Amino acid sequence: METHNEHDTDAVSLRLEELVESHADLFGWSPVEEAEREEIVERRSQVVQEVFDLDGTGAVPRFTRRVARPELVGEVAATRLGDKLTEHLLQLLTNEGTDRQLVLGWMKRMADLHGTTWAGRILGETPGLGHEDRVDILLNLPANRETWDLLARDHDAVRESYWRRIGQLRVAAEDFDTYLDQILGHDRVRHAIQISWVRSKETPTQLIEEGTIERVLGAVSKSSPSRFRDVDIYYIQQLMDLLGPDADTVVFLEGHLCLPLQMAGRTPTALYRRLRNDPALFVGLVCQVAERGGERAQSDASRAPLPQSSAWTILQGWRIPPGYDSASGDFDPDTLRDWVFEARRELTERGLSDLGDAFVGELLSGSPTGHDGVWPAEPVRDLLEDIESQPMEDGLMSGAMNSRGRTTHGILEGGGQEKGLAGLYRERAEKIDTRWLRAAYVLRRIADHYDEEARHRDEITERRADSY
Repeated sequence: METHNEHDTDAVSLRLEELVESHADLFGWSPVEEAEREEIVERRSQVVQEVFDLDGTGAVPRFTRRVARPELVGEVAATRLGDKLTEHLLQLLTNEGTDRQLVLGWMKRMADLHGTTWAGRILGETPGLGHEDRVDILLNLPANRETWDLLARDHDAVRESYWRRIGQLRVAAEDFDTYLDQILGHDRVRHAIQISWVRSKETPTQLIEEGTIERVLGAVSKSSPSRFRDVDIYYIQQLMDLLGPDADTVVFLEGHLCLPLQMAGRTPTALYRRLRNDPALFVGLVCQVAERGGERAQSDASRAPLPQSSAWTILQGWRIPPGYDSASGDFDPDTLRDWVFEARRELTERGLSDLGDAFVGELLSGSPTGHDGVWPAEPVRDLLEDIESQPMEDGLMSGAMNSRGRTTHGILEGGGQEKGLAGLYRERAEKIDTRWLRAAYVLRRIADHYDEEARHRDEITERRADSY
């Protein structure tokens, strides 16, 4: 025989099913037109009230489990019902899935409506809350000093988790420094980059004057490049540009993040400019390539040393010799000579003269043509004659051939392109071989290389032609 209570339960379940069928779409993802917004908000509120009236707090979670956006039910319940759901919903906080989303939505709206006063009461009067539950409540409060004062009175584990999890991008100006200190103190460099960039859109000058950008980029310089994703590199570049091209931090980061910045299309112009004026920096990079213990590409020991691959990439990419002004076309031989001799002196002391000369030679391959129209320019030719270094000449030859870049050939084209280059370099050699013997010798070696490559391509073409 059916009891009265069973009858009531069946009636509640039936009505709840009707409410789900007729009103669940109000709590879905469908966009709401602005003209209908007020009406939709009121209908949602009425539905939540009716669900609550059916069976008190018990019906609300049951209804929520049938809608697409449980957190929206929680937000509406907080607005309509307020504290009436507190005791029951807090018991659901440890559940997963829709129950938890319902509670989080409710807490977020309650925090918006009642602030830290409400949150403090909940945290103080609910001893059974786990650490992460307490963190969830705190994270739904505004990221400001009042919330952090409340956080300071909680357990160490709660404070640690809060600062590890918070992802607020916008913080009031008066609270920004405190927030940034905590984020950096918890080694969340990526989040520090993001919040600094967001703030820089509003107050770029102030961030520079306060040293905020230097602090954040300084933390970047102490972190492994592998920590950062493409989106981080984009925002790092934006902050670097705010500091200006000659800032020490920008110069270091162009080396430290050389590979990801290169992938993002950035040329390390600030680093190259510094290298032209600082042979010791060049020496440090060569030492990094050689992986010599104790040698660093930077004198600042607080920063991470450059990876070997980054140092090699920088040296391979730098092709504007010291003393050469690409804007005016002027080439000061004394500046070039002083730089090269100082770099060679330091490299010789470290037992890296041959490796260093090879990199110097590759650098010199970026020389312009001379006044007589022949490459390389006269200051480079004079240097080759004075130094008489085979590794340097090998580097010059390698750099010149690598500067050709990738080429394409027709299937039956043969070595015509290479024959033309061989003739060009041999002609250059003949123009200067009565004064610059070593430079002319390098040019003839390059011509010989292209002759050999032309013969190889001709042989391939001949075999292909026979097969057709």
